[in-house]
Amino acid sequence: MSMELRSPTAKILIVLACLVVVMAGIKAASTIMVPFFLSIFIAIACSPIIRWTSKFGVPKWLSITFVILLIVVFGFLLAGLVGQSMTEFRENLPEYRSKLDTEFAWVVSKLAEFNIHINRELIASHLDPATAMSVATNFISGMGGVLSNLFLILLLSFSCFLKQTVFPAGCILPLLILE
Repeated sequence: MSMELRSPTAKILIVLACLVVVMAGIKAASTIMVPFFLSIFIAIACSPIIRWTSKFGVPKWLSITFVILLIVVFGFLLAGLVGQSMTEFRENLPEYRSKLDTEFAWVVSKLAEFNIHINRELIASHLDPATAMSVATNFISGMGGVLSNLFLILLLSFSCFLKQTVFPAGCILPLLILE
């Protein structure tokens, strides 16, 4: 049974409904799509290293192992750097707060000289360093989510590295076919 839609309003509503369904599907699949795309990015970024080592006669398995180890070491170094920076930020937070209060008082006094009066408490609540700390904490928890998917990301990247001999254009097609 076919039904023709002659009304442009009905066509627009159907297209909008389809867009809602597609967007909901993308949102639902985000937990697997983020590691998938991250592994594709890593594979594309690291494939020149594998090709470069193969020019010198290094076996492919050895160059892939070297790249995977390089990714893991780089990840641990990055995690250590972020952790150390967060610790230093947390230790210096009171000093940052006092400097911010001093600078803010200067700005308010300069604006008052030009007959511009602002509510100091309202602006100070928006310039709270604790807000910056919460943003940094959310960033760290997001990085923790990536690290929890580290095995999946490395496994998908490894698959991309192995498939590069069969599909030199990249690894998206072999992963979508799921051989």
